[in-house]
Amino acid sequence: MKDRWSELARLARAGRKASEQVPEMPFGFADSVMRRWALAGRESPVEAWVPLLRPALGLAFATAFLCVLLQVRTQSETPPNLLVETENLIRLAVLE
Repeated sequence: MKDRWSELARLARAGRKASEQVPEMPFGFADSVMRRWALAGRESPVEAWVPLLRPALGLAFATAFLCVLLQVRTQSETPPNLLVETENLIRLAVLE
C-alpha cells in the first residue's frame, strides 16, 4: 500500500522549490504597469463622440449645400448683389 501523505509532502516540497526559483519583478515595474493601465482606461468624452459626429457633420454640410443649391435654382430672379440682399434680410429680421 502506498503512503499518500509522503507522496503529497514530496509534491508540495517540489512545488515550493519551483516557485522559489521564479525571479522577482524589477523595482517599480508593478507601479509602472498599474499607472499605464489606469491611464489607458480613461477615455476623453470628445473621443467617444467623434465616430458619431463625423458622419453627422458631413450630412449636415451636404444638406445645407443642397438647400442652397435648390434655393438658387428655384428662384426666378436672383438679386444683382446677393450680399446686399442678405444684409437687407438680416436688418429686416433683427430690426423689425
